[in-house]
Amino acid sequence: MNPTEPQLRDCGHVGQMAGICQYNGCAKQLCPYCLQQCETCGRILCPAHQYWRDGGRRVLCEPHNRAYLIRTVVRYVLPGIQN
Repeated sequence: MNPTEPQLRDCGHVGQMAGICQYNGCAKQLCPYCLQQCETCGRILCPAHQYWRDGGRRVLCEPHNRAYLIRTVVRYVLPGIQN
């Protein structure tokens, strides 16, 4: 089986394999349309493990999404605190 040949990928699309999800052993094969990387750590993520923030401009993995949400809540509750 050649990974460059169009095939049904785990993301549900037919296409060439662009990468494999690196989140906690997920290992789903992804087409180029579904593959995204966490902007903080660079992990390749499948759609199930992507968290879109800031109106779709940022993609984060679950641990970095959690940290982002905590920072957001802290800034809202304590507006005088900087990063």
